[in-house]
Amino acid sequence: MEKRKAQAIRIVPDLKIAIGIGLLKDMFHIIAVDLYGTTIYADTIPLPYSNIPSYYEQVAAAIKECIARNQYGEERILGISIATQGITSSDHTAVTYGTIMNNTGMTVEDFSQYLPYPCHLEHDSKSAACLELWNHPELDSAVIFLLNKNMGGAIITNHQIHQGSSMHSGTIEHMCVNPDGPLCYCGNRGCLETYCSADSLEYSAGLPVAEDIDYLLKRINSSSPFTLKKDHILVGVHGQYTPAIGAALFYVEQFLQSV
Repeated sequence: MEKRKAQAIRIVPDLKIAIGIGLLKDMFHIIAVDLYGTTIYADTIPLPYSNIPSYYEQVAAAIKECIARNQYGEERILGISIATQGITSSDHTAVTYGTIMNNTGMTVEDFSQYLPYPCHLEHDSKSAACLELWNHPELDSAVIFLLNKNMGGAIITNHQIHQGSSMHSGTIEHMCVNPDGPLCYCGNRGCLETYCSADSLEYSAGLPVAEDIDYLLKRINSSSPFTLKKDHILVGVHGQYTPAIGAALFYVEQFLQSV
């Protein structure tokens, strides 16, 4: 009997597409990823956040325009996942604490009412952690630092993003490092945010933030009894689009687990 030759089977990358949104105070990022998690579209749209219907309508209109312009058929869209500065509820339907953007109380329905697709809401730091887990599936435990203008954090343990009992896990930006330090937006003084956010670092240095992993590693090891190696520090490669890409992967992973 003649043996069949082995055949390679692979996913059609753009059979399905997920859209990710990264909300910031003065703009939002919009990206599209395929089933391999590859970014196939990215754009930044200036639009100051405001908790009014016209804001959500404009974001939804930009999403629809992106889909139409790129000729993504509606049947290919897995969903719209929104990464926002602010802690979300455990069911990912609302922002429960959003002081930076003043978006406490913002809901996923604010967006979904204008869109014919499933929608999901996630804290931007945890979306960044999702992307790192996607890119580095071998990660067992890690601390994620997200440096936009503000600072954010997330915890990975046992290959999962730790949420915490009230979704507060990973908010390392509000650890107090100096009780008499600068006033933080949260109302307390001396939070890590006031020293280590991109805004704070640029203000202190008088220069743009530059990447210097060797210097960072040297400073960490000079003040810790536990020596880190350079390969213990992973630097993200997607820049400002990181939260939006990580958010979109929510729907890609959901789809892949279903097939």
